[in-house]
Amino acid sequence: MSAYHSSNPVEARRAECARLQAKYPGHAAVVVEAAEKAGSKVHFLALPRDATVAELEAAVRQALGTSAKEVTLAIEGSTPAVTATVGDIADACKRDDGFLYVSVRTEQAMGAFASPCFSVA
Repeated sequence: MSAYHSSNPVEARRAECARLQAKYPGHAAVVVEAAEKAGSKVHFLALPRDATVAELEAAVRQALGTSAKEVTLAIEGSTPAVTATVGDIADACKRDDGFLYVSVRTEQAMGAFASPCFSVA
């Protein structure tokens, strides 16, 4: 479960979602969190409903400021097709607060996942 979802009351999450949707009408409200880092920063995105998952990946890269070669997105534990639209996924997977929750994992090089819990000596 998302740390943002579990640590904030539903009323606060609904208010934040409503604020994003009022500022960006016709957009899907998205919460982005790193999968491998507990306590990592939460990013809020508002994307056009007709944006593809490939465009969502680009927006996530920009929000995270990552130069990672590979960004893997998971929604409800599954990786969506890059041609699926954010609107279709949001309609099927958004939570009761109105947000679509996206978990992100970044690969730094050659199939090795970046991990803060160990280092190479």
